[in-house]
Amino acid sequence: MAFFPYPFNLPLHFENCEQNPPLVFHPGMLFDSDCRWWPPGGKRASRHEGLDLCVVKKTGQEPGPVPSGTRVTVPAPGRVVNIIPDFLGHSILISHGLEPGGTREWISLLAHISPHPGIQAGQAVGAEQTAGWTKIFSRPRGMLCHLHLSLGLLSTPKDYALLAWPELVKRERLVFIDPLPLLPIRWTVWRDVHAWFAFLSRHIDDDSSPA
Repeated sequence: MAFFPYPFNLPLHFENCEQNPPLVFHPGMLFDSDCRWWPPGGKRASRHEGLDLCVVKKTGQEPGPVPSGTRVTVPAPGRVVNIIPDFLGHSILISHGLEPGGTREWISLLAHISPHPGIQAGQAVGAEQTAGWTKIFSRPRGMLCHLHLSLGLLSTPKDYALLAWPELVKRERLVFIDPLPLLPIRWTVWRDVHAWFAFLSRHIDDDSSPA
């Protein structure tokens, strides 16, 4: 098992609250899950390639959706290798260099966001640099604003142009790895299915609040 060579930061910056408040995950938001967390539930078309960072619990408050317009930051130093459209917005692909002593390359994806206009392919980026912002999705209904985070190892030969959805779902070029153990966060899993979908129904039309 390869080990990521840098500290890996939470790529969401919450204004006016404690540092890294606890995140809440429906099981379908976790890495390699085969279930959908948005209505009507059921199975995903393919297993989840990363984490959906979607619900936060600030001190003294009930869990709430990550607001649209929340700043998305680079989780570790690297270089932008591609910016591609995805199902819900755009994905920024960042290279973090070769694994120590190996030939595979560490790649992270920040997906379903509105990219910062100053971010371009080929650009070196630092940890916690602004990469973009979360955004509202008009479809499918009931899918809350969120950041999809993936981490993986890219085999040679490298062709960044081939790293695009839906090719990434096939997992033929990029070996995905669970990023959750690397994140310096507190987190819980929301396992009550009925309470979860009741929570979604309350917030479907409320996720346009500013960060």
